Amino acid sequence: MIQEQLEKLRVAIEELARKQENLTGETKRVQEMSPEKKAREETGRQLGEQSEEQKDNARQLERIADDGLRTLKDALRNKSLPTKMLKDWAQSLEQMQNVAKQEMGDAAESLKSAKQNPQKRDGEVAKAQEKEEAALKALQEMQRKMANDLDRMQALTLSKRLRKVGETEQNIDVALQKSLAETIGLRREELPPKTREKLTGLDRKSTRLNS
Repeated sequence: MIQEQLEKLRVAIEELARKQENLTGETKRVQEMSPEKKAREETGRQLGEQSEEQKDNARQLERIADDGLRTLKDALRNKSLPTKMLKDWAQSLEQMQNVAKQEMGDAAESLKSAKQNPQKRDGEVAKAQEKEEAALKALQEMQRKMANDLDRMQALTLSKRLRKVGETEQNIDVALQKSLAETIGLRREELPPKTREKLTGLDRKSTRLNS
């Protein structure tokens, strides 16, 4: 369950990183415009739209952080998860909230200012681009960390399953040894009903483990 929730968060971060990358590219194209084109009213409207888009990205990142916090609370009840992994999650969630408020928030304000003040547009667009690139880099790093966490969790789950299989096989061996000691020399049809039933159950368990 926790692994599925973490995978959903990773996918959400991946999608948001693509949106942020597209937005950063749009801001870079505005920055590369000629002074005349950059000062046009049409460019101002575009910057206003980009400011709103950056605000949307920030709100989406905050929602992802909220979902991640709920997942972390569930994970804290799972004693098999390493403490360091949980601490890393907490730090990542805090980073999401900071990026939404700081880098993304500052970029949105700079884009808004660039729209409203054509004479300051060049400098404000440059500031927005710098903040957007920082936010994108942070999102890509979060995505990498979450992918690593998923790999570690899958390895832990596999290890736990293998240990369980090993314990079950050991229990079967002990039960077989006990049954053989009690029934050695008897044909299966000569065995007591309870013993035949026990051996049938052990056969089924062994078949499931080896299938």
